[in-house]
Amino acid sequence: MSLWIERWWAKAHPTWFVGQSSLSYRFRQRLSIRPGRFPLYNRPVKNLDQDAEKRLETVAAIVVPGFSDMGQASRERFLEIIDDALGERPESMRRQLAFFLKVLDFAPYFRWGRPLGRLDTARAERALLWFQEAPIAKLRQGFWGLKTLVFMGYYGRNEVWPEVGYEPDFDGVGGLDV
Repeated sequence: MSLWIERWWAKAHPTWFVGQSSLSYRFRQRLSIRPGRFPLYNRPVKNLDQDAEKRLETVAAIVVPGFSDMGQASRERFLEIIDDALGERPESMRRQLAFFLKVLDFAPYFRWGRPLGRLDTARAERALLWFQEAPIAKLRQGFWGLKTLVFMGYYGRNEVWPEVGYEPDFDGVGGLDV
């Protein structure tokens, strides 16, 4: 279905959810609405596609020591933190990040004939180390930005806080001697 119809539908029915409509089955099917799911315009927006998420997890497994020991729920929270941070950035920056992840994944082809995810640990670390210390400033900046996102996603999870000795005080007066 064309985009203008979906936009019209979203404006005409701002509070419409599945199960509260008398739309025909065929029309709901064309709008990609399934029972128990929200329409297209009410779904949470993901800033990275599945391939970019997979590449991001590959980089995280190399850069962050404890990433490979994480469970599925922790990995989802890791991606959610990064996705939230990317949601505040312009679309052009999100496209640049996705492109840079592709570059990181395919650059080892020129030296070892394999993508980053299929290299052994030592070679993968050497490939990422080259990007970290690259002679081209944009590659260095891109890698450090990506590394910052990965660390934010890993250390931003609540279950890691006790391991690093972080004890937040949510009432705002924890550091005061009151």
